[in-house]
Amino acid sequence: MAVEGMIEQMKAEFSESMEFIAALCSASTAMGDVLASFNHELEKISAQNFSLRRAIRESYARDRARDQTIETLTTKITELQRRRMKCQESHKSETRQCQCHINKILAVMFSKQNWTSFNKVCNSWHLIYGNLIFILRCDVRDMLVQAGQNHIHPMNMSCQCLDTT
Repeated sequence: MAVEGMIEQMKAEFSESMEFIAALCSASTAMGDVLASFNHELEKISAQNFSLRRAIRESYARDRARDQTIETLTTKITELQRRRMKCQESHKSETRQCQCHINKILAVMFSKQNWTSFNKVCNSWHLIYGNLIFILRCDVRDMLVQAGQNHIHPMNMSCQCLDTT
């Protein structure tokens, strides 16, 4: 009986060992599932992190491009302001030069009393003197209307600026 008792005890211990091994296998499988789930979540987080980093880099690139555009526009504005000031200075001297031609223009205008001829002269000199001719043309038109030049209808005397810029 002692041998049978030992065999029964070994069977019981073997059975307990097998249950323990089965429990370990279940735990291992459960741990594998948990680790796979963690791995899946980490991959999602990694992909989101990668997307966020790319979005941040793109945002920085847009900011740099915007800053560069602002800098370029600022430079252009500064250059345009400088050119405008230079142009204004140039127009001051052109105004002085133009004064000697004003009498010629007025002589053409009043000798022929022809607005069309006057406009032709103004158009040809507009390329040289720019908007000064436009201003002169409007001033002469106003003088003619005020002087009562009835044969020249104000509607036929348009003051259109010929912008050559």
